[in-house]
Amino acid sequence: MTAWSDTARRVIADVHDQLPADVSFADRKAAIDAAYPFGARAHWPYKAWLRERRAYLCRYDPRPPPGGLFGREAS
Repeated sequence: MTAWSDTARRVIADVHDQLPADVSFADRKAAIDAAYPFGARAHWPYKAWLRERRAYLCRYDPRPPPGGLFGREAS
């Protein structure tokens, strides 16, 4: 992992620790987005942030995964 990813993961973990357990997905996403730590949303820092953000938020997303439960449509 890169230092950008480590920082992003640490910031997201700090935000997570401050959120109530029953927070809505939209509020969770907004809190994570508001905590972006790298200044301009561009280049490698932003890509690292987006990767860590996606990894975190997918655990709380109430929508089913695309393509069904196993990633593909049943025939």
